[in-house]
Amino acid sequence: MLFADMRVSDITIIVKIPLPADTVRVFEDRPQCGLLFVEYGSVYYEQAGKKYLSDGSHVLFIPKGIDYSLRCTKKSMSYVINFDVMDTPPTDSMHNFELAPQQEMYNLLSDLDRAWTFK
Repeated sequence: MLFADMRVSDITIIVKIPLPADTVRVFEDRPQCGLLFVEYGSVYYEQAGKKYLSDGSHVLFIPKGIDYSLRCTKKSMSYVINFDVMDTPPTDSMHNFELAPQQEMYNLLSDLDRAWTFK
């Protein structure tokens, strides 16, 4: 299965999350898939010994069911979209996508966050 074939069945949350520098968190058995967009700052994720960067030019996909950790090296603001998919996610490991920084995208994410909060 390719990412292009992935079909979202439900969005469970859209949230804006501030993280102070030097934050470390550990997650087990992630309940949904997630997309993470870091508006500013840098967050490093680790899964199965491999590291992934999420910053203003790297969007991170996190599949359902994995264990991972994060380390925020610089004060950051992230948008997180958690969702379920109709079939098994196309991978069982994280994947980051390079993205040219675009303020308009972060404006749209901010609008999504507000819309989700106020339903």
